[in-house]
Amino acid sequence: MQALPPPYKLRVWIENAPVGNLEGPDPYVFAYRPDLAASLAVSLTMPVRLQSWTDRVLHPIFQMNLPEGAMLIAIRQAIAKIARTDDLSLLQILGGYQTGRNRFTSADQKPPQPAATPEALDDILKYPDTEELFHDLMGRYLLQSGISGVQPKVMIAARERATLRSSSYIVKSWGSDYPYLAANEYFCMTAVKRSGGDSAPNRPLIPIQIGHPFRLKSATDSEANRPGIPIQIGHPFEG
Repeated sequence: MQALPPPYKLRVWIENAPVGNLEGPDPYVFAYRPDLAASLAVSLTMPVRLQSWTDRVLHPIFQMNLPEGAMLIAIRQAIAKIARTDDLSLLQILGGYQTGRNRFTSADQKPPQPAATPEALDDILKYPDTEELFHDLMGRYLLQSGISGVQPKVMIAARERATLRSSSYIVKSWGSDYPYLAANEYFCMTAVKRSGGDSAPNRPLIPIQIGHPFRLKSATDSEANRPGIPIQIGHPFEG
């Protein structure tokens, strides 16, 4: 990988539409494109207007897209020799893969397309060595995982063997400082799903406990027809 130039100017996207430019860091300035529709505002607190939005620190709506904790440490270690590790550099590297409304690229680039060859979901769920699996996925997908938060995790595209349908999945583990946090999150989302709530995750979660195998769990047909519900999910404990 070649060294990346300092990203003093980024392009901000909403879906496939460029909405403005972000510059920094002294100060941070975000400017909308001329004649942009009001519905394409990056934030309710930053409505579309001709005047630029200027701040001494990175705008809070964009701070939400930055990695934290173990993710930030791992990413900085991965890019330390090839790129800067300031906020705009992190947004340049990870911003095209963001899971939220706003995405970021260099001023002359477009957001990347989904992976042409997704992972096989069955192989991931049945892999015998979870530590080897998670380290392998981190090595291959860390810089393509625009997910905020402090826990170790990556975002992957995986295909179900039975249906050949490809979806995005978040594979998450946990450290000794927050034991079983990803498992707790998985069970909470499962409870919401089974209660019939409308807050099902857009990207199913696969929690990994290092050293423990998966047990494959298939959703029911009724669940499979609901948007945002995974067909197959990983359970981190034997059962």
